[in-house]
Amino acid sequence: MKFFKIIIALVTFNGPSLPASADNSVEIEDLPVLEQDNSRLILVEPFQLWRNSSGECVEGEYCWSEIPQQKIRDELSLFESETVIHKINSDGSLSYLVSKVGSKAGQYRVTQYAMIYMSLPCKAEDPDAGIRRVGAGVRVTAKVTTKRNNLNLSGFIPLAVAASRNWARGEIRINSWGLSSSDNTVSTFLDSGGLALDEAGIQSAIESMAVARVLLNDKDTKITPWTLAVKETSEGSCSG
Repeated sequence: MKFFKIIIALVTFNGPSLPASADNSVEIEDLPVLEQDNSRLILVEPFQLWRNSSGECVEGEYCWSEIPQQKIRDELSLFESETVIHKINSDGSLSYLVSKVGSKAGQYRVTQYAMIYMSLPCKAEDPDAGIRRVGAGVRVTAKVTTKRNNLNLSGFIPLAVAASRNWARGEIRINSWGLSSSDNTVSTFLDSGGLALDEAGIQSAIESMAVARVLLNDKDTKITPWTLAVKETSEGSCSG
């Protein structure tokens, strides 16, 4: 794997800070970034429609295993990195929050993701029902219980502050799909579960997002596309 410059913010529990020389950046080629309303974006449990249980390609779908890696990258021409916040209701259902501030103490799911993808109809028979995002990426999910009202849930640095002051607790899970690197050390950043919402866990989350962005742009990374999300035209339009 070629060398990239990765500068990662280090979280300390006297408050998050950056080394004086750091610019908190990752060198990465510019990709088109979509700025859009993600209120109907559903981050699904990733799946692959293009091959069956025997690993054979399905008719009518992209047969990704037979497509050269450069062609796959050409197809997955869109990039997005976002934070999505949901309130976990008492019945276990999720409510999407437009605000990045949790107005009331309670349980929340904070998901930060980065993906390269292409958009395909979620239903071949009904192209207007919505789209599914097919590609590769990483997802860092924090299940957070807050003890105070009006906490900033916009990312891992604010969560670090809340955890350090005992205003929030929880755990972090890191998952990736469709990214394969020959560097075994790198792969350890991309899949980890049961991390505490503390200094070590949040630092791992920040590092994982930085490493993922590099891998998504590294031509030596092997990409195997998955359906990562769907965006419905109306509620439930991609279901069934």
